[in-house]
Amino acid sequence: SSGINAEWPLRPGMPFYGPQHGVTQILFSKDGNRLYCGSRMEGEIYCFDTRYNGSVLHTYHRDVQTNQRIQFDINKSESMLATGNHDGTVLLFDLSGEQSVVNQEDDGMSELRFEAHTDTVNGVSFHPYWGLLATVSGRRHFHIEDSETEENSLKIWSF
Repeated sequence: SSGINAEWPLRPGMPFYGPQHGVTQILFSKDGNRLYCGSRMEGEIYCFDTRYNGSVLHTYHRDVQTNQRIQFDINKSESMLATGNHDGTVLLFDLSGEQSVVNQEDDGMSELRFEAHTDTVNGVSFHPYWGLLATVSGRRHFHIEDSETEENSLKIWSF
């Protein structure tokens, strides 16, 4: 579980229940009413309502089968959430509630998936002004025949 603790007065804050593994990233919406939370080895990004005791508003499903930190980002207009996947794809979720681009998840969120890399996409970042998305990939692979190898790449996507 996760929780918010106020610095003053010094007392525990409200708990947020959802992630079962180590939380690796949290991000508030601009208005502070929503808190997005992702964790290791967990296939969901949770969106909590900070106004109503941390209730879960939405879950955004992704494929995470690694202990790496798989980051997510929200664009400046807060209409799109991007995250990487274990299989080298990137997911874009429509936060505006419009019709699905590709398919509908259980909670009705629209999702667009595209192949970005040949390895785990562990970082995504929207450009603050232009329609660009940066993605990074890579993880350490161990092979018995030779020493460890790494596959790393950075790509910038225009949309």
